[in-house]
Amino acid sequence: MSRRSVGLALVALGGIVAVIGLIGMVTSGDGGISEAASPTTTTIEDSETTTTTSRSATTTTQATTTTLDVTAEIEAFVEGFATAIEREDVDSLLATLHPAVPETFDEEICRTFIENEILLLLEYRLTGEIDGPNSQTIGSFTIDMYTGPVAFTFQGQDFESVASFAIEETGVTWFGECRESG
Repeated sequence: MSRRSVGLALVALGGIVAVIGLIGMVTSGDGGISEAASPTTTTIEDSETTTTTSRSATTTTQATTTTLDVTAEIEAFVEGFATAIEREDVDSLLATLHPAVPETFDEEICRTFIENEILLLLEYRLTGEIDGPNSQTIGSFTIDMYTGPVAFTFQGQDFESVASFAIEETGVTWFGECRESG
């Protein structure tokens, strides 16, 4: 799969209106983004299976429910994400970007994207229910991806979009289409 195809897949999976497909992690006491202190349990149901796992979601093709624990973990991440934006904490934002993104777009391009676009987002928040997981392949990664509606202000305009994220062993990660700003 070419870089262009992978990039288009990222956009289709939950990119944000000309900016991102963001989300998820917990705010630590120092205001940075860190992993949740307590373990979580994720229950995913579909017409064929019911699976319960600890800390991460199990791959299913069509999930019909997302448990409160997953939702709470993603909600907490979004709050931490917004705080990291307010504090201009590029390193925390880059550290929580899903590894498939810098593998596809290059880490320096992603850092520039965060500095020039993500840090300009204001009032970033979830506005509805979390959906997923849905299994996706991006580059060398197979990802159980969650999506959720978000709203934010960018350069004085209000936007509503859908953000994408995954729950990994290290915590919640977010997705974006890194690009060089012109």
